[in-house]
Amino acid sequence: MTFFRPRRGHNANYAIWESHCLVAQEAVRRGFDRVIVLEDDVFFYDAWNANVPRIQRAMESLPADWWGLYLGHVPIQAHFVRGGLLRTRSGCTHAYLADRPLLNWLATTPPMGPDVPTWQLIGQSIDSAMSSLPELYALFPMIARQRFLGDYRVDSRVDDRGRRRTFTDVDRRRYLFIFRGARFAEAAAVVLSPIHWLTLEWLRRQVDRSPLPIEEAKAYRWWTWERGFLTARKRNPGSLKLLPLQLDLNPLETIAVSPVSGTFRWGRL
Repeated sequence: MTFFRPRRGHNANYAIWESHCLVAQEAVRRGFDRVIVLEDDVFFYDAWNANVPRIQRAMESLPADWWGLYLGHVPIQAHFVRGGLLRTRSGCTHAYLADRPLLNWLATTPPMGPDVPTWQLIGQSIDSAMSSLPELYALFPMIARQRFLGDYRVDSRVDDRGRRRTFTDVDRRRYLFIFRGARFAEAAAVVLSPIHWLTLEWLRRQVDRSPLPIEEAKAYRWWTWERGFLTARKRNPGSLKLLPLQLDLNPLETIAVSPVSGTFRWGRL
């Protein structure tokens, strides 16, 4: 298992995304076809030895063109493909297995790029971008969640300018879902799975449409300083969109990613 220590950034969403991107690039450079990515705040409900057989069984049930398998997540839309396996659109990227298509996407997609579709329900982060990718699945029930490590990177009460967050601000409920809401979201997604079976792919394709063509974006000359980064904004509300990444794993190599403390792990199962 290898620990990866990325450069710590001021913009949490960008820094986390960049970290996953760098891990994917290293995985591709090493010639891995599949990797498990684990952020350093990951917590497994059971011992790892008990989880490996479940992961292997799930992999045997995945379609040939799968991209990724979540081990822990916050499902927003999900439906059963078969017992113990969900097709999902999810938030959080603290534990997932990435196949070659996802690795390639992660390695070549610029973090928070203006032409990368993101799902505004989640925000402008890597998990928001990954939620719009094809062929992402999840173990059911999930085997991992996130835990508090003593560092709130994003203040859920006020934004970077000291303004109180609005009710619709995703970051206002950030830690409620990250630390306590995963299992509840999983249960809700399962209850609504017949509806998600009908709507998941259609809604994913709607988000897939970039809100502003890059050529049009270049014509705008109004920039604002947001979370330590210059961001292009339209005169009318709505900021420019951002971008995602990809990974791989074959004999079950593992990479562990930690945007909070800047720690990543890597190894062979």
